[in-house]
This record gives sequence, C-alpha cells and structure tokens, in this order.
Amino acid sequence: MSAVQARSEPVYDSARRLPVTALWRDGWRHRELLGLLVQRELAARYRGTLLGIGWALVTPLAFAAVLWATFSHVARFTVEGTPYVVYVLSGTILLTFVSTGVLAVAGAIVSNTVVFRRVFVPATTFALAAVSVAVVSLALSTVVLLAAQLATGAGIPWTVLLLPVLFALLAAAVTGAGLVVGALATRFADALHATQMLVALLGIATPVFYPVSILPGWAQTLVKLNPVYQFLVAFRSFAYGGTVPLGASVACVVIALAASSAGLAVYTRARVLLPTTL
Repeated sequence: MSAVQARSEPVYDSARRLPVTALWRDGWRHRELLGLLVQRELAARYRGTLLGIGWALVTPLAFAAVLWATFSHVARFTVEGTPYVVYVLSGTILLTFVSTGVLAVAGAIVSNTVVFRRVFVPATTFALAAVSVAVVSLALSTVVLLAAQLATGAGIPWTVLLLPVLFALLAAAVTGAGLVVGALATRFADALHATQMLVALLGIATPVFYPVSILPGWAQTLVKLNPVYQFLVAFRSFAYGGTVPLGASVACVVIALAASSAGLAVYTRARVLLPTTL
C-alpha cells in the first residue's frame, strides 16, 4: 500500500474525546445510511404482522387503559384541571419511549460490534437509527394523545408546536443513556438486564398514573430529581397544559447535553479499553 493510499483512508481515533455535536454531525454526514437503517428496522420489526406499525401504539395504549381503569375507579385518582385518561396516557407514552429507546440504542451497539470492527461507520449512526424508530412510535402515540384530548374536551393548545424540540432533546438524552449501557454491555452482559430492572424502577418513581401532589414532601423531592420527571412535566405542559415551564425546559436541555456527553465519553473510553470488542 502506498503512502498516498494510506493517507487517503479514513482513520478513527478512539482515544480522542468526541464533542457532543458529534452525535448529530455523524448522523447528518451518514444521513442516507441512517435512513436505510431506520427503514430496515421498521420493516424487520413489523414484518408478517397484521397491525404493522400499529403495534407501536398497542403497548402504551393497553398499559394506559389498564392504569386508567384501575386507578380512576379503584384508587379514585384525579388530576385537577386534566382528564385523568389524558394524564395517564401522556405519562405512559413518554415512559414507553424512554424504556424502549434506551434498550434499543444499547442493543444496536451490542449487536453491531462486528460491523464497527470491519466498516468505518460511527456507532452513533446505529444509535441514532435505533432511537429514530422509537421517535416514530412516540410521534404516532402523541397523535393518539391529541385525539384523546379533543375527545375529552382538554383541547390542543399552541404549545404542541414545541413538541418537536422536546422530542429532539429527549432523543439526545435517550441516545446518550443507551450509548453508556451499550458500551458497558459489550463487556458485561449483565448491563442490559440491570438496565431493564432500573428502567422498571424508574417508571415507578415517575408520576405516570398518580399525581405527585399525593406524595409527602421528601418523596416529591426525590421524584423531581428523576430526569424522566422533567421531560414528563415539559411534555404534559406542551401537549395539553398550554404553558412553557421554564424550570423543566432548562432541565431538559441540561439533561440532554449531559447525557449525550456522557454517552460519547463512555463509549469512546470503552473503545480504548476494549479495542477488540467495540
């Protein structure tokens, strides 16, 4: 191989620290591949099913229906100024996205380690493809939520126009978390199982079906430290509240940047420590 050929080949320096912008820069640079990966994932996931992509709606809707029937008639939970079914559905939709998104990104990292060794494609492209599929499901579920708001009289405020921005921040946070889990899972298989358990516990600590006001003061403080809580407050405010919560909005930006940076840092470090695995 000549010196000219050697210089012309792309080189990936696993030791350098990637900036948070690398997540979106690589996605844009490989946008055609990203689109193909998303199409492949959607086709593979729903191939041979009767409902097709409609299955993306079944899980959150079924879960929300059970929670609504149980806690509105048995526990008699109510939320002032909001139909309870809308409250539960919004929480279920967001929590489903977080849980499926983190595990999907981590799974994409683990299942494509061979590809990363043989082809010069940033792992972030596969991570973004995985989270993009989850975003499609989130968008479809949000349409159902908006329909429920119209049906129950909650209406659709102008703040729904801000939802795409929130979805982008949420996708960045979920991708970062998924990169951390995926990097760890390539070395410790238990990481995926531990994440499934942690996500389930996180769901309980998120006010999906219960109003946070019923908790004692110390418990409310703990719940508000939950990163998902901040996104849920913003999501509910934008979707049907008609307000822009400044505190939650700023928190979402900070969480998205911190999670993205942490994900890229951990993944890059994992490449240095385990070059034959990642």
